[in-house]
Amino acid sequence: MKHDAHTTSWWSIGEWRLGWKVVAVFAVPMLVAILLGALRIQGELSTAAKLTSSSERVLASPAALRLEEALDDLAVASSSGTELETATAATTAAMAEFAAAGRMFHTDGAIGDQVTRALENSQSIIDEVSAGAVAPARLVTRVNEASIDIWTIFADIMRDSPQPVMRQSGGEFSALWSARRAFADQRILFGSGRLDQQARTALVGVAGAELAALRGVVLPRDDSESSLNTVAAVNALRASAQGRVDEIGATASTSPLSSQIDVGLQTSRDHYDTLANAASSKFAATVGTEANSARSAALRDTALVLGAVLAALVLALIISRSLVEPIRRLRFAALHAARRGLPEAIERIRAGEKVSDLEVPRVPVDTHEEIGQLARAVDDMHGQAITLAGEQATLRRQVNDMFETLSRRNKSLVEQQLGLIEQLEQDEDDPNRLENLFRLDHIAARMRRNSDNLLILSGTEGRRVRTAPIALADALRASVSGVEDYLRVELGQILSAVVSGQASADVVHLITELLDNALRYSPPETTVTIDAARTNDGSVLVEIADLGIGMSSAELLDANRRLSSGGEMSPDTARHMGLFVISRISRRYNISVRLRPSGSTSEHSGITAMVHLPVALLDAPRDNVVRTPMAPRVAPVRTASQVTVDRPESPAADVPAVSASGLPQRQPRNSQPRNISAVTLPPPVSGAPAAVVSQPHASALPAGNTLPRRTPGNSGVPGIGSALATEPAATTPAEPETTATQPDTSVSAAREPAPRHLFGAPNPTNTAAFFSSRPRDSTPPRVGVFGADAPDATSETPPIASPIFARMVSEWLVDPTDDNSSAASGIIWTTEADEGWVAARASTDMPVTRISDSGLPMRDRGARLVPGTVGTTTATFRSGSHRKSTEPENIRRGWSDYQSGVSRGRRHANSENTTSLHSTTHVQEDEGEQ
Repeated sequence: MKHDAHTTSWWSIGEWRLGWKVVAVFAVPMLVAILLGALRIQGELSTAAKLTSSSERVLASPAALRLEEALDDLAVASSSGTELETATAATTAAMAEFAAAGRMFHTDGAIGDQVTRALENSQSIIDEVSAGAVAPARLVTRVNEASIDIWTIFADIMRDSPQPVMRQSGGEFSALWSARRAFADQRILFGSGRLDQQARTALVGVAGAELAALRGVVLPRDDSESSLNTVAAVNALRASAQGRVDEIGATASTSPLSSQIDVGLQTSRDHYDTLANAASSKFAATVGTEANSARSAALRDTALVLGAVLAALVLALIISRSLVEPIRRLRFAALHAARRGLPEAIERIRAGEKVSDLEVPRVPVDTHEEIGQLARAVDDMHGQAITLAGEQATLRRQVNDMFETLSRRNKSLVEQQLGLIEQLEQDEDDPNRLENLFRLDHIAARMRRNSDNLLILSGTEGRRVRTAPIALADALRASVSGVEDYLRVELGQILSAVVSGQASADVVHLITELLDNALRYSPPETTVTIDAARTNDGSVLVEIADLGIGMSSAELLDANRRLSSGGEMSPDTARHMGLFVISRISRRYNISVRLRPSGSTSEHSGITAMVHLPVALLDAPRDNVVRTPMAPRVAPVRTASQVTVDRPESPAADVPAVSASGLPQRQPRNSQPRNISAVTLPPPVSGAPAAVVSQPHASALPAGNTLPRRTPGNSGVPGIGSALATEPAATTPAEPETTATQPDTSVSAAREPAPRHLFGAPNPTNTAAFFSSRPRDSTPPRVGVFGADAPDATSETPPIASPIFARMVSEWLVDPTDDNSSAASGIIWTTEADEGWVAARASTDMPVTRISDSGLPMRDRGARLVPGTVGTTTATFRSGSHRKSTEPENIRRGWSDYQSGVSRGRRHANSENTTSLHSTTHVQEDEGEQ
């Protein structure tokens, strides 16, 4: 069974394999998990990168604090006018240190710009202070600008940090930075020594800002020493700032401030340096810790995501295998059962094994889920299929038995019908009715072949009929006699080969089917030719060529496939019964049958069937082989009612062809002249006897029969008797010169009488000679009827052109039941009518102009006057009227009367033997029906 091959799109989910479907089921959530994990990892990595950058920035905070402290000292020195050069040098060094620390920020454009601005502002302050005295308020403003640029670098860290710890630590550091900035402004204003009311007001303002900034510093709550020191320092700074505010508020604007303020400022500076350094270190440690934590979290999340993905893949693989592997085993088991297990089981059932003895293999899936249930369903289906196959095999055997029984019964009835037709033929005197009986005999023989076809269809081999080996030419003629339109068949060159008796009936059956097929599928005006030749290995190749409609290449391939299949049953068996029968027979005997185109040059190319008979089916020519002489070469497609007279063109051949009965024959209308030399009987070869059918001469009065017996082949007609008569038994006939394609028809002098039907039941009617083939117009000169070379057209021997008379010569005038016939008797039948026949042959110069209703030529009275008359003792017919013996009607009636009398004499002489043979035949047929 073939499935329709079709292509599907990749997006057609229904056509996906199960493994891909499982992957798709797991792929969707897995992709979502991978996407979310990737986003998480990306966030962690981004945070880690930012924290790493922040930790690098924090590393520059000490340098930034020192630069701001140097700027404050430079402003105080400029305000007080003392140690200006020392402060300037310290500021320059701090700027260089800050510039070195800020080089790591060059990759970040914004931070790099801030570092550059801070350095530029610091340099401008140095330049401005170096140029001359600067007002304290101006110094405060300029130092605050530079401080803001420096602080912005660290403020971005705290602002962009997502970590609460970093924001808290950064807030403390920012508060200390702001408090320290306010404290530095107080030092600049107080260092000038000229505190007017405006300066005092500004001093109080920055002192208040310092107190506010100190309140934003979160004090640690643990009991560690560093924490306690930090709390103490912050409290001292708060008290110092509050004291300065109180001192300024209590002192009049015209009075100088107390020196305690200067001491407090110096003390507070030390505290701010300590707290700033501690806050900077703490902030840097916090940023570094958070950066490390972020990197660790990123790595952890990456590992988790990758682990989850791998775990999902492994789980998907395990689950998919748990689904796909049982289904794969189930599929393999189902295919094995369909392609091997079930056919083998069916063959075993057909061989006679019981269904209960067969073991149905289980599908190797032992689970109890849906796939396991499906496996059990497949097992049940397999078992039911075997059960149904057993029932079908039983039903087929019953049908075959019915076919066999019906065909055997039908064949038995046909055999009985053939026997009855034979009796009617032997008792019939009317030639027209006799011809109809021959046709009825032929139809019955075809019915018997159909019965044989039914036997082959039922798968039963027919009973082996033990017959002697037969010549290939006889087998081909028997095949020709089994088809309906036998007159269209022409025998070509047939080699001298012998078919074994065991296979002869089936070989005839096979060739008959091929002939029937060739005749059915070719125009009625064409002929079918048969040729046979020997191959290099000794086998025989028979070719049956027609000029039919032909077949296409595909049809030829299909037909040859059916022929080589050995007769396998198919839905087309009923429509191609002939091919089925041929295939069965060819398989039985290892015969090769092939079809090929005959050619393409004519209007109908036709088909040539090639039958290869192996050496195993052939026997060497032996003396006891029965060989039927080749049928006479007559015009194609003619019946007994359509016999015409040939009209050769040469003047020497104006005499129409005369049959063995003395009746003139005519050509079909509008036909061309024929080569008569191919169908005439050859004269004996000088110095050696002709290669003829060696038959013994019949004795004049054989024992047990009062009727004289004639020599087989001796018709009593001059010219015919000499061609058909044999030499004495003691004389060995010389072998004629033959080729590989010339038939050898010589047989021994003593042989068993051939039955009337060679391949049927005992003693059926043989109509092979009546259905003999007719020649082609374009056939080259052939060998003679009995193996000698054919003579020229000028031979005086008349041709045998009537198939009915050919049968009469070879069968009616020979006693097939006489086993003791001997050529030693020397008795040759002659009658007084022989002189009349000679005279009649000389009177055939005039053409025949009228045809009777039965198709026989009619003479015009007086047109063919025959010199001389036949003796008066044999001129009386049943009608009581006296006519001239040379009239065709009288001659034909005389031969019919003679044949009827001979047949009645034979039946009377062999009544007991005939009854015994018929009884044996009926018993055998009844046994075949059982």
